[in-house]
Amino acid sequence: MALRGTFQELSAPDLLQTLNFAQRTGILTVTGGPDKEEAFIYWREGQMVHASAGRREGAEVVYDLIGRREGEFSFEPMEVDCAETITLSTENLMLEAARVFDEGAKFAGSVPEEGAALPVPATTHELLTQLIEVGGSDLHLNVGVPPYMRVHGELTPVDLPPLNPETVQHLACSLLTRDEVRAFEQDLELDTSYTLPGVGRFRVNVLRQRGYTSVAVRAIPFELIPFEQLGLPASVETALNEPNGLILVAGAAGSGKSTTLAAMIDKLNREQALNIITLEDPIEFIHKQKRCVIRQRQVGVDTESFARGLKYALRQDPDVVLVGEMRDRETMEGALSSAETGQLVLGTLHTNDAVQSINRVIDMFPADQQHQIRSVLSMVVRAVIVQQLVPRADGQGRVLAAEVLVANPAIQSMIRDNRVFQIYSQMETGMREGMQTMNSHLAQLVTEGVVEYEQALARSPDAEGLAALLGTRG
Repeated sequence: MALRGTFQELSAPDLLQTLNFAQRTGILTVTGGPDKEEAFIYWREGQMVHASAGRREGAEVVYDLIGRREGEFSFEPMEVDCAETITLSTENLMLEAARVFDEGAKFAGSVPEEGAALPVPATTHELLTQLIEVGGSDLHLNVGVPPYMRVHGELTPVDLPPLNPETVQHLACSLLTRDEVRAFEQDLELDTSYTLPGVGRFRVNVLRQRGYTSVAVRAIPFELIPFEQLGLPASVETALNEPNGLILVAGAAGSGKSTTLAAMIDKLNREQALNIITLEDPIEFIHKQKRCVIRQRQVGVDTESFARGLKYALRQDPDVVLVGEMRDRETMEGALSSAETGQLVLGTLHTNDAVQSINRVIDMFPADQQHQIRSVLSMVVRAVIVQQLVPRADGQGRVLAAEVLVANPAIQSMIRDNRVFQIYSQMETGMREGMQTMNSHLAQLVTEGVVEYEQALARSPDAEGLAALLGTRG
């Protein structure tokens, strides 16, 4: 859809952010203004890739546009085939423009100019590119030590000198927008996301420790893993196709919960016509609309909190609601209410087994409400998936090991009657209904040669039980 207007109606930064957020591909034409020069900015999937005005080209043209207060603009959607003269993301290009116009925050003032040398021979772009190339999941930048990368679960240093405070501050700032810099200065910690065109998306956490800036970055693959390749039993797909209810994905940090939820949303997006609302902090995987209408809302940017976003989601005609984290009673109450009134709710918990997950939901509420919560939970829960990632025997990455609880009538009765302690025994006998314990899946992976026995043993909740399943004694 074409866009037309004047800068009396819309500021240039707002226009650029709109095109960025809408993932537009096409050419933005700007006319008029003080210099009367026509400028062209080429966009590809929400990123500026080239800009030209007369004999000038590249970021300089965009910097001139940022401060424009008059003139007209038009945007024509079309395929873009041009030389790429802009390498910065839209957010960072606007941050650099603020520095050029001396409007940035004091922290932003330390952003190095494009191509300027840093105290170590690496930029964030180079480090993030290396992280993706080696198949890493996390990058850590800390004062006094070199950058560290987590590759297949193992934390290893990068072959660079130790980072000094100025370097870490430079690197951190290059990942943030001007508003994010100000928010970090105020709150001393910040969650956000960052896109490096042609390389990947990243979840970024910036914090202060011992008076210095520190950064933790998590890689988010551009390409979603298809749900069918996750290795989950068919019972999970059955639960996902339910018109309503609650599906919980649990596990420790870094266990792949976000990847599983993204694969679920992608599967629904490919196969069904639904209205999907996600509440995330921050937004990680970007979903392009296929058969579904998808609204992705970031906590702190698009809504005040998970609980508030859930409250208003009920007025937005949702079929499916994804809640990035269920970490407080108000959020859990909203999730249960949404599931009870007809939506399919997907959410995460930081728990280590299915029984603990059920207890965590109940224990979020005062004792005098727990009987009612057990009743509601027994009616709405469809499945609980608890997962961890285990190194593959061939050294080629990690594989998902999952415990799966399916809410059949027996499980529902145990939840309702406060007999949660009996659930594990029911899971062991419920294999035909698609249930599996963590030990049974680990044993399967060892038998198939996917993971080594020692790795499975180290991650088993019951080492003796796993040894018995495999007919060995560790």
